[in-house]
Amino acid sequence: MKPIITFENETILLDLTNNLETFILTNERVRHSKKSWGFNDITSILLKEITSITVHYSSYIIFIILAIISGLYTIITFINKGGYDFISYSLIFTVLMIILFFSTRRNSITICASNGKIDYDIKGYNNYKLIELIDTIELAIKKVNTTY
Repeated sequence: MKPIITFENETILLDLTNNLETFILTNERVRHSKKSWGFNDITSILLKEITSITVHYSSYIIFIILAIISGLYTIITFINKGGYDFISYSLIFTVLMIILFFSTRRNSITICASNGKIDYDIKGYNNYKLIELIDTIELAIKKVNTTY
């Protein structure tokens, strides 16, 4: 992705960039861009306009519910001496639903302002790293608010 053009006296404090997503924190703003279906979604929020920062966890619970139902159905069918072909398909479906559940879980950080929000997926962050990220953003906000 194209690098950010900084304002006068603006410095980059944090740059989290991967192939599809960019999250840049400067001493003036937060910039997020994400490639989706060949298009770039870009959001930029000035630090003095940020109203809240939220970290949340999401998952598709429907996958684990379907895995439980399918697993129970597999057990009941096996106990009742059902067809082994059907049992194997049901077992494959159960395993697939469990894999989908674990592969679609995600943590994300949402930075809100009165005119928009940034929702950034944070992969591989433990609690310490998450708190460090939020502290970095809050310190930048405090410095901006004290200079204006």
